[in-house]
Amino acid sequence: MKRNVFLAVFLTSNLFLVAYAEDVATTIQRLKDKNTRDSAFEEIKKMDKTEISGELRKLAKDKNSQQAHRTVSIVLLGQIKDYDSEKDIVEILNTEDNYIMKNACLISLGHMGKKDLIPLIKSHLNDEPKTVSLRSAWALAKLGDFSGKGIAINTLLQDTIVTHKAIASEVIEQIGDKSIIDELKTFKNNSNDWTQIYINLTIAKLQISGLSKEEQINILKNTISDNQFEIRKWAADKLDEIGTPEAMKTLEDIAKDRDNKGSYVAGKILFNKEQKEKQKIK
Repeated sequence: MKRNVFLAVFLTSNLFLVAYAEDVATTIQRLKDKNTRDSAFEEIKKMDKTEISGELRKLAKDKNSQQAHRTVSIVLLGQIKDYDSEKDIVEILNTEDNYIMKNACLISLGHMGKKDLIPLIKSHLNDEPKTVSLRSAWALAKLGDFSGKGIAINTLLQDTIVTHKAIASEVIEQIGDKSIIDELKTFKNNSNDWTQIYINLTIAKLQISGLSKEEQINILKNTISDNQFEIRKWAADKLDEIGTPEAMKTLEDIAKDRDNKGSYVAGKILFNKEQKEKQKIK
């Protein structure tokens, strides 16, 4: 009898392990597929890191894997705070020349939240290309070090490359210093259209910095009808990120109001969420 019970438990345990392994393998495959990557990314962030970190680490270190697969794995390892992967990520940062890989490593280390990483990250603050410097500034800001503030502001105001301005805006948002708003306002009439766009967007980001979710929603419900598309899209994404019932109802109400300039971006967010839910059911 005892032998039969033991055998039953053994078989059940092994069936569980097989099912678990299949789930992890399926999730990794979905992460590799650009059509399901976003939803897999979100699922992994909610999983117990012990379930998935080993596979992510393998993928991150595999130089034969596609670059997109490696970078998303590296970023995820930071977001789930898998400290066991820190050594591997630092090695990739220090030994691989590809700037996209370096960017992913800096983002990951910023997410890990370990202040002892600040000196290493700061050593890349003046690296080229500029995206590496900016990702270093972002990671430092994430860790509470604002050494990259000047680089971010100068990039936002003077750089001619739109991608650089976009990342600089992210850095300033992460710093969250509202005193920067007045400085940026003096440049609002800059002749460069993209500079104006990113100044306005960065000001909008700083205006809700440090506020409660409810306070943010009250501001965003007005911001989403801004004349500038980039600000409308950011406001809609931010409401989705907040994700409370009030935030989602705000999106639904705005999507229904065809006279509201934010109707399209709000509707697009809701449509995409609906499609993702259908994808999960499949």
